[in-house]
Amino acid sequence: PPTSSSAGAGASAPSAPSGATFQVIVTGQLEGCVNPGESSLLCKYDVVYGSDWSVIYGTDHGITQTASISSTEGVAVWNHPLEMSFSSRNPHGWPQITLAIFGPDLLGRDVVRGYGCLRLPVYTGRYTRKVRIWIPNHSSSFFTVLGRLTGRHAEYLDSRFSARGPGREITRVSSYGYVKVVLDVVVSGAKSFGYTAIPVVERNDFL
Repeated sequence: PPTSSSAGAGASAPSAPSGATFQVIVTGQLEGCVNPGESSLLCKYDVVYGSDWSVIYGTDHGITQTASISSTEGVAVWNHPLEMSFSSRNPHGWPQITLAIFGPDLLGRDVVRGYGCLRLPVYTGRYTRKVRIWIPNHSSSFFTVLGRLTGRHAEYLDSRFSARGPGREITRVSSYGYVKVVLDVVVSGAKSFGYTAIPVVERNDFL
Protein backbone atom coordinates (compact mmCIF):
# COMPACT_ATOMS: atom_id res chain seq x y z
CA PRO A 1 0.00 0.00 0.00
CA PRO A 2 1.17 3.59 -0.59
CA THR A 3 2.79 5.62 2.14
CA SER A 4 4.39 9.06 2.10
CA SER A 5 7.35 7.43 0.41
CA SER A 6 5.72 4.57 -1.46
CA ALA A 7 2.57 4.31 -3.57
CA GLY A 8 2.99 1.02 -5.34
CA ALA A 9 4.78 -0.14 -8.45
CA GLY A 10 5.24 2.45 -11.17
CA ALA A 11 4.27 2.27 -14.82
CA SER A 12 6.93 2.45 -17.51
CA ALA A 13 8.02 5.96 -18.51
CA PRO A 14 9.27 7.25 -21.87
CA SER A 15 12.98 6.84 -22.47
CA ALA A 16 15.27 9.55 -21.08
CA PRO A 17 19.02 10.02 -20.59
CA SER A 18 20.50 7.65 -18.05
CA GLY A 19 20.27 9.10 -14.55
CA ALA A 20 18.00 11.96 -15.64
CA THR A 21 15.02 13.02 -13.55
CA PHE A 22 12.36 15.68 -13.71
CA GLN A 23 11.54 17.94 -10.78
CA VAL A 24 8.34 19.30 -9.26
CA ILE A 25 8.88 22.37 -7.09
CA VAL A 26 6.02 23.56 -4.89
CA THR A 27 5.59 26.63 -2.69
CA GLY A 28 2.41 28.03 -1.25
CA GLN A 29 0.28 27.86 1.85
CA LEU A 30 -2.69 26.30 3.57
CA GLU A 31 -4.68 29.51 3.95
CA GLY A 32 -7.55 28.35 6.13
CA CYS A 33 -10.70 26.29 6.56
CA VAL A 34 -14.43 26.88 6.45
CA ASN A 35 -16.14 24.28 8.65
CA PRO A 36 -19.59 25.13 10.07
CA GLY A 37 -20.27 24.49 13.73
CA GLU A 38 -16.65 24.45 14.97
CA SER A 39 -14.91 26.90 17.30
CA SER A 40 -11.27 26.23 16.36
CA LEU A 41 -9.39 23.98 13.95
CA LEU A 42 -5.93 22.73 13.04
CA CYS A 43 -4.71 20.74 10.04
CA LYS A 44 -2.26 17.88 9.77
CA TYR A 45 -1.00 17.17 6.26
CA ASP A 46 1.00 14.40 4.61
CA VAL A 47 2.23 14.11 1.03
CA VAL A 48 1.66 10.68 -0.52
CA TYR A 49 3.75 9.77 -3.58
CA GLY A 50 4.98 6.82 -5.60
CA SER A 51 8.01 4.62 -5.05
CA ASP A 52 9.84 6.31 -7.96
CA TRP A 53 9.61 9.71 -6.26
CA SER A 54 11.88 11.29 -3.68
CA VAL A 55 11.88 14.51 -1.68
CA ILE A 56 14.94 16.63 -2.50
CA TYR A 57 13.99 19.66 -0.43
CA GLY A 58 11.49 20.53 2.28
CA THR A 59 9.24 18.21 4.23
CA ASP A 60 6.39 15.92 3.18
CA HIS A 61 4.35 16.30 6.37
CA GLY A 62 3.44 18.96 8.89
CA ILE A 63 0.85 20.53 11.17
CA THR A 64 -0.63 24.02 11.35
CA GLN A 65 -1.29 26.06 14.45
CA THR A 66 -4.74 25.93 16.03
CA ALA A 67 -6.83 28.85 14.77
CA SER A 68 -10.10 30.13 16.17
CA ILE A 69 -12.94 30.45 13.69
CA SER A 70 -13.96 34.04 13.00
CA SER A 71 -17.49 34.80 14.16
CA THR A 72 -18.00 37.18 11.24
CA GLU A 73 -16.49 35.20 8.33
CA GLY A 74 -16.66 31.67 9.74
CA VAL A 75 -13.06 30.90 8.70
CA ALA A 76 -10.11 29.45 10.63
CA VAL A 77 -7.06 31.23 9.19
CA TRP A 78 -3.73 29.33 9.25
CA ASN A 79 -1.58 30.81 6.45
CA HIS A 80 0.71 27.82 6.98
CA PRO A 81 3.61 27.80 4.47
CA LEU A 82 4.25 24.88 2.12
CA GLU A 83 7.65 24.41 0.51
CA MET A 84 8.83 21.14 -1.04
CA SER A 85 10.62 19.76 -4.10
CA PHE A 86 10.39 16.29 -5.64
CA SER A 87 12.32 14.39 -8.29
CA SER A 88 11.28 11.33 -10.27
CA ARG A 89 11.76 9.40 -13.50
CA ASN A 90 8.13 8.31 -13.62
CA PRO A 91 4.88 10.33 -13.37
CA HIS A 92 3.08 7.35 -11.84
CA GLY A 93 2.37 8.10 -8.18
CA TRP A 94 2.23 11.87 -8.73
CA PRO A 95 2.24 13.53 -5.26
CA GLN A 96 -0.99 14.15 -3.40
CA ILE A 97 -1.49 16.23 -0.27
CA THR A 98 -3.77 14.58 2.28
CA LEU A 99 -5.44 16.76 4.89
CA ALA A 100 -6.80 15.79 8.30
CA ILE A 101 -8.72 18.52 10.13
CA PHE A 102 -8.96 18.44 13.93
CA GLY A 103 -11.07 20.38 16.41
CA PRO A 104 -11.86 20.15 20.13
CA ASP A 105 -14.56 17.86 21.51
CA LEU A 106 -16.63 18.48 24.65
CA LEU A 107 -13.63 17.60 26.83
CA GLY A 108 -11.21 19.81 24.91
CA ARG A 109 -9.47 16.91 23.15
CA ASP A 110 -8.49 17.27 19.49
CA VAL A 111 -10.63 14.91 17.42
CA VAL A 112 -11.05 14.47 13.67
CA ARG A 113 -13.41 16.94 11.98
CA GLY A 114 -12.75 16.00 8.37
CA TYR A 115 -10.42 14.76 5.63
CA GLY A 116 -9.42 16.05 2.23
CA CYS A 117 -7.03 15.25 -0.61
CA LEU A 118 -5.39 17.37 -3.31
CA ARG A 119 -3.25 16.05 -6.16
CA LEU A 120 -0.45 18.47 -6.98
CA PRO A 121 -1.04 20.20 -10.34
CA VAL A 122 0.89 18.69 -13.26
CA TYR A 123 1.50 22.02 -15.03
CA THR A 124 3.66 24.98 -14.09
CA GLY A 125 1.53 27.82 -12.74
CA ARG A 126 -0.21 29.43 -9.80
CA TYR A 127 -3.25 27.65 -8.39
CA THR A 128 -5.94 28.48 -5.86
CA ARG A 129 -7.82 25.38 -4.76
CA LYS A 130 -10.75 24.88 -2.42
CA VAL A 131 -10.44 21.30 -1.21
CA ARG A 132 -13.69 19.78 -0.01
CA ILE A 133 -13.56 18.38 3.51
CA TRP A 134 -15.56 15.26 4.28
CA ILE A 135 -16.03 12.88 7.17
CA PRO A 136 -16.88 9.15 7.00
CA ASN A 137 -20.33 8.23 8.24
CA HIS A 138 -20.78 5.84 11.15
CA SER A 139 -21.58 2.23 10.27
CA SER A 140 -24.86 2.16 12.22
CA SER A 141 -27.53 4.46 13.66
CA PHE A 142 -26.40 3.59 17.20
CA PHE A 143 -22.87 4.85 16.58
CA THR A 144 -24.26 7.91 14.79
CA VAL A 145 -26.28 8.89 17.87
CA LEU A 146 -23.34 8.06 20.15
CA GLY A 147 -21.04 10.21 18.01
CA ARG A 148 -23.40 13.17 18.27
CA LEU A 149 -23.62 12.80 22.04
CA THR A 150 -19.85 12.56 22.49
CA GLY A 151 -18.90 15.02 19.75
CA ARG A 152 -16.75 12.46 17.95
CA HIS A 153 -16.98 11.58 14.25
CA ALA A 154 -16.02 8.30 12.64
CA GLU A 155 -12.37 8.36 11.60
CA TYR A 156 -9.76 6.39 9.67
CA LEU A 157 -6.85 4.59 11.28
CA ASP A 158 -4.58 6.22 8.68
CA SER A 159 -5.42 9.76 7.48
CA ARG A 160 -3.57 9.03 4.21
CA PHE A 161 -6.40 6.67 3.28
CA SER A 162 -8.02 9.59 1.45
CA ALA A 163 -5.30 9.36 -1.24
CA ARG A 164 -5.81 5.65 -1.88
CA GLY A 165 -8.19 3.89 -4.21
CA PRO A 166 -8.90 0.48 -2.60
CA GLY A 167 -11.80 0.63 -0.15
CA ARG A 168 -12.87 4.18 -1.00
CA GLU A 169 -15.82 3.00 -3.07
CA ILE A 170 -17.57 1.46 -0.03
CA THR A 171 -17.01 4.44 2.26
CA ARG A 172 -20.01 6.71 2.83
CA VAL A 173 -19.10 10.29 3.67
CA SER A 174 -20.67 13.67 4.41
CA SER A 175 -19.26 17.04 3.34
CA TYR A 176 -18.12 19.53 6.00
CA GLY A 177 -16.77 22.69 4.38
CA TYR A 178 -13.47 23.19 2.59
CA VAL A 179 -9.78 24.15 2.95
CA LYS A 180 -8.33 26.90 0.77
CA VAL A 181 -4.88 26.08 -0.61
CA VAL A 182 -2.68 28.35 -2.75
CA LEU A 183 0.16 26.72 -4.73
CA ASP A 184 2.91 27.92 -7.03
CA VAL A 185 4.13 24.93 -9.03
CA VAL A 186 7.16 24.57 -11.31
CA VAL A 187 7.61 21.36 -13.35
CA SER A 188 11.17 21.15 -14.71
CA GLY A 189 12.90 18.63 -16.97
CA ALA A 190 9.75 16.87 -18.15
CA LYS A 191 10.55 17.40 -21.84
CA SER A 192 13.45 14.95 -21.70
CA PHE A 193 10.89 12.27 -20.82
CA GLY A 194 8.56 13.17 -23.67
CA TYR A 195 6.13 15.26 -21.61
CA THR A 196 5.10 18.81 -22.46
CA ALA A 197 4.30 21.21 -19.62
CA ILE A 198 1.80 23.93 -20.50
CA PRO A 199 2.29 27.18 -18.53
CA VAL A 200 -0.77 28.21 -16.55
CA VAL A 201 -1.09 31.73 -15.13
CA GLU A 202 -3.95 31.12 -12.71
CA ARG A 203 -6.49 28.40 -12.01
CA ASN A 204 -9.31 28.49 -9.47
CA ASP A 205 -10.84 25.08 -8.88
CA PHE A 206 -13.30 23.75 -6.30
CA LEU A 207 -12.38 20.13 -5.68
